[in-house]
Amino acid sequence: MIPHVVLATAAVLGAPAPAGKPTPIDLAGVYVTGHQEGFKRVDVGELDLPKELVEALYNRSAQTGMSNAFLVRGDSVQEAVRATRATFDTLAGAGRPYTSTHRPSDEALWLVAYLGLSGSDPPAFRVRAAEVDKDRRAVRLTYSYARAFSDDVHPYYAWVPLGRLPGGAYTLELYDADDRAVTLTRRVQVAGKK
Repeated sequence: MIPHVVLATAAVLGAPAPAGKPTPIDLAGVYVTGHQEGFKRVDVGELDLPKELVEALYNRSAQTGMSNAFLVRGDSVQEAVRATRATFDTLAGAGRPYTSTHRPSDEALWLVAYLGLSGSDPPAFRVRAAEVDKDRRAVRLTYSYARAFSDDVHPYYAWVPLGRLPGGAYTLELYDADDRAVTLTRRVQVAGKK
């Protein structure tokens, strides 16, 4: 049985942030696989994602419980999910955004955060915030964790739409809101004008 994929949408807020201040991302646009209240719940069929694609992604994540963060390219969540699977299935590494359509300079960027495995009821991992700091060239996803009572094994992903970012090196961060600490960082090179 394949778990329900809960996906929700977001866009970087249009107004430029003052220098030195991150731009928050509207959480209404962040796609997640947990049943988090306040996020739009969308079944796989509604997103035109093949069942085999989502099953392969879930099976891949079941091989590890460790968190991860990387960028993919895609002009839709469907393309971002396909690129996520391709990232896991290739030896390309996570130092550059991966695309499944071979149009890397034309597609928007997505932060993919894999928070880990846990029970699904209540949701163990919850997305709390997402932001882009263009001055620091940093992208942060803030989450919290609370033990789930169910004993199933559920992978927790989040896809955060970032739009098109200027070229250069970016730092991706997963931030634990409860511990007030960065739990994972990754440096990613985005192609484009520097």
